[in-house]
Amino acid sequence: NKIYRLNTTGTVVPLAITVGTNPVGIVSGTVSAVPKVYVANSGSDNVSVVNLATNTVQATLSVVDRPWGVAMTPDKSQVYVTNTNSANVKVIHTSTNTVEHTIAVGTNPIGVSVTPDGEYVCVAQYNGNNMYVLRVGWEDVMAIVPVGNGPFGVATTPDSTHAYVTNYLASSVSVVDLGDPVDVIAELRQFMQDIDTLLRNTSTTNAFNAIVTNVELLNDTITDTSPHVDAVITGITGLP
Repeated sequence: NKIYRLNTTGTVVPLAITVGTNPVGIVSGTVSAVPKVYVANSGSDNVSVVNLATNTVQATLSVVDRPWGVAMTPDKSQVYVTNTNSANVKVIHTSTNTVEHTIAVGTNPIGVSVTPDGEYVCVAQYNGNNMYVLRVGWEDVMAIVPVGNGPFGVATTPDSTHAYVTNYLASSVSVVDLGDPVDVIAELRQFMQDIDTLLRNTSTTNAFNAIVTNVELLNDTITDTSPHVDAVITGITGLP
């Protein structure tokens, strides 16, 4: 129930900071010029906020139930915590150290990663064999991508275009093209505007034909821009 600091050579600093029970996930970042660490304590259902300038626990936040993965946005304003037993993701605002949002996802979310551009949050859902894509700031599910059996860990590429998901029970890694879910929203809005214009200014028959064409184009756009699995790397044993 402690965390240990390492120096730049990899040796343990003779200092242990007591946090909650069974700490499993950890993320660090400088918040308002203060170096901090957020620790998910799966046994005590909370997150410890550690001030590394003073080496003390600054706050303890309840996030029930069984927190596991922790990820921070690039601007250090938010921390996302997966709760494996309550099928949700908690959003912590670092400026106030308060839990501001709860996002429902599938059962047993474990791994979590924020894209480096700060746009999306990727969550590995162990029991459902899915990866959830959340939109930072919207606090809602943007897409659900089927991956392999038992997805556990997730990491995003530096250019924010792909996510790699480790599938524990399948001994594989799914490579997910994140696309751009926001493009889909923009296309839907434009589609509705076009339909309104057509109905106002053309005959019923011409409007119907134009709508059919637009629906086909919209379907192509959604298929192209929605997150989807690009590749599966198999035969990898010992995955977390």
